[in-house]
Amino acid sequence: MKKLYLILSFLIINSISFSQTTTFTNDGGDKLWSNPSNWTAGIPNSSNSKITLKNSVILDVNAEIGQIKLAGGFGSVTVTSGNNSILTITGQGVTQPIQNNSSNEDLNLNLKVVLSSSDVIETFQASAAGTCSITFGSSSDLTLNVATKFMAQNSRSINMNGIMRGNGQFRVGAASKINFGSTSENSSFTGGFKMLGNNSELTSNTSENGTFLPENVLIEPDASSTGHSITINGENTLKGNIKTTTNTLSLNINKNQSSAGLIFLGSGNLNLTMIAAVTNLAFADNSSSTWGNGELVVTGFQNNVISFGTNASGLTSEQLSKINVGGTTIIINSSGEISTEVIVVTQSTFNNAGGDKLWSNIINWSNGIPNVSTAKVTLNDSLILDVNAEIGQIKLVGGFGNASVSSNNNSTLTITGEGVTAPIQNNGLNVDLNLNLKIILSSLDDIENFQVNGGGTSSIAFGENSDLTINVPTKLLAQGNKTIDMNGVIRGLGQFQIAGNSKVIFGNTSNNSNFNGVLEFFGSGASITANTSSGNSFLDNSKKLLVSNTGASLKLNESNILNGNIEIGDNNLSIDVIANQDSIGTITIGNDTLKINIDTAVTQLSFTDNSLSNWGSGTITIIGFQDNLIRFGTNENGLTSNQLEQINIGLGSVKINNLGYLFGDDDSDGVINTEDQCSDTPTGETVDQNGCSNSQKDTDGDGVNDDKDECPDTISGENVDVKGCPLPLFIESVTFIKNIYPNPAKNYINLILKNKSKIKDIYFINFNGKLLNPKSINQLNGIININISNLKDGIYLLSIHSEKEVNKIKVIIEK
Repeated sequence: MKKLYLILSFLIINSISFSQTTTFTNDGGDKLWSNPSNWTAGIPNSSNSKITLKNSVILDVNAEIGQIKLAGGFGSVTVTSGNNSILTITGQGVTQPIQNNSSNEDLNLNLKVVLSSSDVIETFQASAAGTCSITFGSSSDLTLNVATKFMAQNSRSINMNGIMRGNGQFRVGAASKINFGSTSENSSFTGGFKMLGNNSELTSNTSENGTFLPENVLIEPDASSTGHSITINGENTLKGNIKTTTNTLSLNINKNQSSAGLIFLGSGNLNLTMIAAVTNLAFADNSSSTWGNGELVVTGFQNNVISFGTNASGLTSEQLSKINVGGTTIIINSSGEISTEVIVVTQSTFNNAGGDKLWSNIINWSNGIPNVSTAKVTLNDSLILDVNAEIGQIKLVGGFGNASVSSNNNSTLTITGEGVTAPIQNNGLNVDLNLNLKIILSSLDDIENFQVNGGGTSSIAFGENSDLTINVPTKLLAQGNKTIDMNGVIRGLGQFQIAGNSKVIFGNTSNNSNFNGVLEFFGSGASITANTSSGNSFLDNSKKLLVSNTGASLKLNESNILNGNIEIGDNNLSIDVIANQDSIGTITIGNDTLKINIDTAVTQLSFTDNSLSNWGSGTITIIGFQDNLIRFGTNENGLTSNQLEQINIGLGSVKINNLGYLFGDDDSDGVINTEDQCSDTPTGETVDQNGCSNSQKDTDGDGVNDDKDECPDTISGENVDVKGCPLPLFIESVTFIKNIYPNPAKNYINLILKNKSKIKDIYFINFNGKLLNPKSINQLNGIININISNLKDGIYLLSIHSEKEVNKIKVIIEK
């Protein structure tokens, strides 16, 4: 007997060790897994064993197999556990570790199952015809350690009625139906859900306050799939997150949900449908969630039923704009509830209470986010415009320091000016309101004001990233030490007006090339300093600088930035030119003065041809004039003769050459300074080609100018009177002497005799009465040359003796 038992034991062990494929038939009648009589090829005992069920089975021992499946034609079966035994399924050597191949029958696994696979993905599949299904019963406890696809297409289904655990992703197969029953519980499941292919259905009937989708666990469709739906029938069972990708995902809520998680939108919509009985659908704060181009489309929307977070910052304004309830604008209240009720906010102070500086964060506002075109915004802090907004006014109050308004996504601030006189206003002391974003002034009024009201050095600055469009005349008021600084782009057709005694500074990053309006000195004493960098434009070609009041001033600190036209009318304007300007337009003058102060560093100041411009009766006064520096046009026709007469350079008149350059004519004689040999010709006198008049020339060199010389051909060296004629000879009596020269003399004196008289003696008498003989005397015909080199300087009486008489002449010797 003992020998027989050993033989039977050996045969059983041998049979168990080598059995890889076996069928459970329950031939032993007790349904026990451990009874070898219930198996066709012995009890499966290896990780790659494949078992087929033809009857229900009770797992009374822990077991590890590769696959379990229900064969066709054998009716529904169940697998249960008699003593909490665990069925471990490895999926080794198979693609479907759990499989139902029996038409219209159910494979019910109502025990603890662990899917422990080393593969990347496994599949549970109900593959037979009709209403074939796989059910994890109410006593089931399923652990997934790898991604697992649940396939049940057409009328088939997979039913989850027990506990699910693990971190393996639950993948819903294409066109499959997955049902979570009232006894299901997924609170220990962290793997998340992914819906594959198209048109799959995931339905949760998890009972109230149970968990279908745990917190921080995600349901999402595959990127390329579409037509999926998720239905939640159990109250407070949706606690995790939902994501759309490329295509639409449907979420049906049929019971209240008090703690839903986050929504992530891709380019596909999330179609949310709620029945009327749902009174609370609470999502977590979604303000940090990514909402792409898709929308949250809500059917069955009711005001204040859906909430995001617990306050008004639960959604951003951009996210609110992506909630579609049928074309109505959505708002969020202080409890995080969304509704279509429009709360008009006409006045609110930005205090940055939320700390993120965002316009869209309602916590940052004292009275809600301003949302109408007449809204008045007061700044107590800097803000970031993260959504497009339209308001009536923005202003900085006193006592809160500098403030800036910027944009983090190119959002536009539209200001209407409705109901206010100053749409932009700074009321602080010694502080700056910096607007560094895109602003459109879109007003229906005749004129608007940008105003610095605060004291000291307060300012309004449009930053280097600003882009200002004005569509109506806009007056900039900044008097005293206040300024308005323009450092960005200006556009539009509205007049840009500088108010009286106000200062506007255009920084080096400013650019007005897209401004098509008029730049206007509107009030008395208005001033502009232009530091616009070379290459940008302060006043573009064909644009106009208009002077509408007196005392205006313009300073040009950079090269080639003034390209437009200047119209001063009956008002004066002073322009300080600190850098070269090579293409200024035309000048129009009424009856006042355009004063141009030219710095010594300037070498070129060019205007276009102004010959057709109206210069009225006014003048252009130029300080620092230099020849060949200022130019009008490209030839001598760049200015008319009348216009040249209207240019005042301080002395004389101005001429234009054949290249259009201006030259000075100090004595206004018609000859420019560089060619004028007589620079001080008296007014009205006619000059020669050298700029000299008769009053300035002495053709015969006798010391008497031509206009008074009655003897224009005086011999060189001859002593003449004031009329240019030879002086009287200073002789006591003149009988035979015709002329004497030179007188004063140096080394020689010449006597010209009448009738070639014969001279007997010649000597000199000084003032002391002493007789002095010359060094030598030579007579040739009627001329006597007397060498006086031996005589000293002084006045002498020359005594000349002929045969009949004596002539005495006073002479001067100067050596």
